[in-house]
Amino acid sequence: MTEQRIPSVGDSVKIVNETYEEHDALVVAVHGVGYEVNGKFNLPSINCVYVSSDKTKHDPYGQQLERLSSCVHFAQTEGMPKRGRYWDFVQ
Repeated sequence: MTEQRIPSVGDSVKIVNETYEEHDALVVAVHGVGYEVNGKFNLPSINCVYVSSDKTKHDPYGQQLERLSSCVHFAQTEGMPKRGRYWDFVQ
């Protein structure tokens, strides 16, 4: 197995949420260290926060935050009819 970059708490990532909107996000939890199946390395899932794009979600503190839990890496969405609810490293 080749060395893989593993996300860490505090990393900046790109996420696509369940409504297929892309956001910049901050990793707040990493679930495991990844694993290999049939010669393919799967990165761990993450929890992250991002600024809501819904303009109605605004309060005296500013635009509200949203969270995604157990969000899988982009590579693990292969074969889905429409890829969504995933994370990827910022290039």
